[in-house]
Amino acid sequence: MKETVLLYNINGEKAKNIKKILLLLGIRGKSVTEDMYREKLGVLAGMLAKEEAQNVKIDVESEKEDVIEENVRITEEMLVMCGFSNERVDRFLTEMRKQKVQKIGLKAVLTPYNALWDSYGLYRELMKEHKRLNG
Repeated sequence: MKETVLLYNINGEKAKNIKKILLLLGIRGKSVTEDMYREKLGVLAGMLAKEEAQNVKIDVESEKEDVIEENVRITEEMLVMCGFSNERVDRFLTEMRKQKVQKIGLKAVLTPYNALWDSYGLYRELMKEHKRLNG
């Protein structure tokens, strides 16, 4: 799978700077829009075929919540690194710091576990973690 960064709500100068870094490192960038939030992350990243992802049933704690997803709004900036080795994650984040890209609070690495989540599920989990770490 080709290294890909999924970008949520990242616009303007910050998006331009991140895209320069992606180009420099040979990483594909993909802006994820609200109409794509129901798609599995693995499909968005090109890791799974849409048909393959639809046939897999998962039991994710965050998906057990009785929340009507359409009422959830992903308003924060979010970045998902897909197909990265640990070294490449470090290199990408180091380059972001070097280029003085403003901090993005919600970051994740695509794993076999979360590849079957949609954007809403990942957002909920990252928000829980962010609140736990930042009080």
